[in-house]
Amino acid sequence: MYSSQAARVGEAMQVDRLSQALHLENFNVLGTENEWLFLNVHPAALTEPYHMAALLANLKRLQIEPRRVGGAGATR
Repeated sequence: MYSSQAARVGEAMQVDRLSQALHLENFNVLGTENEWLFLNVHPAALTEPYHMAALLANLKRLQIEPRRVGGAGATR
């Protein structure tokens, strides 16, 4: 049972990372300088170092400052 649950979480993380990349790319294409992107992510994207590093790498690659990305409860 554990391996099937771990596989589902792994699949969810893959979908989450693809979704992140798509939305970050689309946000970057807009060329905005002051707006925020509100991004819902899997909790592991913010708590597991590997997934957090991937999110930060995408932000760096696209030159989007992390302070411009918010989620539920974010305030300006």
